[in-house]
Amino acid sequence: RDGNEAFSHYDHFHIDGEANNYSLHVKGFGGTAGRTSSLAHTGSQFSTKDRDNDRCTCKCAQLASGGWWFEACGPSNLNGIYYPSSSNVVRYNGIKWYYWKGPNL
Repeated sequence: RDGNEAFSHYDHFHIDGEANNYSLHVKGFGGTAGRTSSLAHTGSQFSTKDRDNDRCTCKCAQLASGGWWFEACGPSNLNGIYYPSSSNVVRYNGIKWYYWKGPNL
């Protein structure tokens, strides 16, 4: 842990079932973690390495090394690899929440 904390809350947060590819629905953001758009746009489907449901031809879940509601490899991935802030590595596959900490958390 690097001593950084933030939180988000939503007035509405719902995830659909398997038939709808676990689509995410969020509304009414508040908190200290930056804009709501750090989480995928409402209606985004969950993508994994073997089920590409995002809106990018680049297969975001494969690039990011895990599943998430990527939209188009968007500004967040909380299922990425944890890299300490002292790491000097390319972190496309790392944990990110862009509107809180920028491209690298």
